[in-house]
Amino acid sequence: MSSALALNTEPPITRNTTQRPDPSSQVGDERLERIARRRSKYFEQILAYFAEKQGPARSIDLIKAGIEHVILRQMVEDGRLWSPFYGLYCLPGDYDPLHLAIAAIRAHGPEFAVCFNTAAAFHGICSQPTEELWLAAPAGRRLSKSIDGFVPVAVNWQAMQPPTEPDACVPGVADGYWHGVISDLELTERHYGFDRHVVYGQEVLVTSPARTVCDLLVFRNRVLRPKKENATSFPDAIAFGALKAYTDKNELDEVRDMADRLGYRDEVLPLLDLAYHFLPSPR
Repeated sequence: MSSALALNTEPPITRNTTQRPDPSSQVGDERLERIARRRSKYFEQILAYFAEKQGPARSIDLIKAGIEHVILRQMVEDGRLWSPFYGLYCLPGDYDPLHLAIAAIRAHGPEFAVCFNTAAAFHGICSQPTEELWLAAPAGRRLSKSIDGFVPVAVNWQAMQPPTEPDACVPGVADGYWHGVISDLELTERHYGFDRHVVYGQEVLVTSPARTVCDLLVFRNRVLRPKKENATSFPDAIAFGALKAYTDKNELDEVRDMADRLGYRDEVLPLLDLAYHFLPSPR
């Protein structure tokens, strides 16, 4: 019997082994396609949103625009979006770090004005790099601890706060001469040395170059943060460096006028007189 079995050379019966598609796998592929389509749709919507905004945006605003939070997280993971800090998003790009930090904190809503050596850096008259964002803000405003490497520092002096309503003492406000050209509030801001700038789509107040020079000269070496180890504000090098950089491109008449408006005359004017003697070719 064993030999008969050995001589049986007929091929074994074979079955059709073609496998049917796995329904679960097909459903998974369709789900991935739907997710890809949704993400593509949302990304086009985000591109249009940022093209109009031209700067960073809060997650709450993007969600109100109909973009799901989970999509935002996925796009950050994919590198399609960048989050400088929690709750804020922008498109990847070649940003100026200081300007982006200023726009980012403004996007979160606190009313403030960029001042001191941060304003000097903004205007290009600061000789030393800064990792702090000096901001004049109303008392009680809380600012983020860190924004992409910059640390916000709030100054709550009434004298440093930007105007929040028109001042009838400012020429042009009471008589309405500038009415219809700029608002009375903006005229008041300019009178006291606050200029409006659009930074990556965000309108921010920044002390003017002349006001910045006055502030740095007056508040140099003062204790601004009593609870901090390095509590003093700005050394002479920063204040006089800003004055020197300012005089390289501008006349000092505006600094004198600003010192009069702010009540800095007795402190600032003697320093400007010294500048004529010690700074090369002051204007």
